[in-house]
Amino acid sequence: MMSEFGAPCTTDDECVTILGEGGVCLTDILELYDLPCGYCSKLCELPPQTAYVPDDAICGQGVTCIGADMYFEGCVVECTDNADCPREGYECRIMPTIGQPMDPKFCLMKDEFMR
Repeated sequence: MMSEFGAPCTTDDECVTILGEGGVCLTDILELYDLPCGYCSKLCELPPQTAYVPDDAICGQGVTCIGADMYFEGCVVECTDNADCPREGYECRIMPTIGQPMDPKFCLMKDEFMR
């Protein structure tokens, strides 16, 4: 995991090479969380009042669109434990702030990267 979606990056072009058309290099989320060493993803669109959509059409099979409608929406892969998230600064967790206890977990930045 994190070799495609969540791969380290410095430019969008690197992510296009890894993920194909639409790949972007994210360095932060809403200027609230830094993403250490970048995070390859694609931008997606959530339905209103929805925090995640598994197997999203933009993200692809096995990839989930997560975020807050109209604020931030990006593609990530689900995880089950921290071993699935081998990159420094990331852990397997529910979405900060908006995640609910029964939501799936994703390889996301640790709280220490909150601004």
